[in-house]
Amino acid sequence: RRRTLGRWEVATGSLKWRATSLDSDFLDISPDGNRIVHSGYDQVHRLIARDVSTGNVVASVRSPVRVFDLCFSPDGTQLALIDYRSGEIRLADAESLNVSKPFPNSRVGENVVRAIRWSPDGKNLLRSVGPSGIDVWDVETQKVVKTLSYPEGQHLSLQSVCVSRDGQTVFAAGTSKLR
Repeated sequence: RRRTLGRWEVATGSLKWRATSLDSDFLDISPDGNRIVHSGYDQVHRLIARDVSTGNVVASVRSPVRVFDLCFSPDGTQLALIDYRSGEIRLADAESLNVSKPFPNSRVGENVVRAIRWSPDGKNLLRSVGPSGIDVWDVETQKVVKTLSYPEGQHLSLQSVCVSRDGQTVFAAGTSKLR
């Protein structure tokens, strides 16, 4: 399956570039606005970085995992990744795209984790986890420091998570059903 990536200029509405991509659904733009990184698949899983101005590929590496979500750290030096099959958290160097080993004890199972986001200070990662809520991970220790959950008796399927600029408020969206 082939996908298309594109860059539009908002003021004029004009398409600046379009690139045929590998099977890809997840992307993020670097905090400095110079690179876009996306996942892809062409018989092997890949991480691909493109120059924002031209759309040209500036880096492409084989990924050890199928990436379900990814996002740049606030300082732009790292990417946080979610492994689709295990839900494990991994980090990648934003320049080389080399992927690290998974965080210890971050395995939760296939198709349970939908989103990952950095806290604004870059110290924590927030990962939505199926029926349990949102795990807050300390990046340095690679341990869960808090779990944010809905009231007892609600079944959750969180699809996205975001953090306020001051890091004090977390939002999540998805489906819930009273049991």
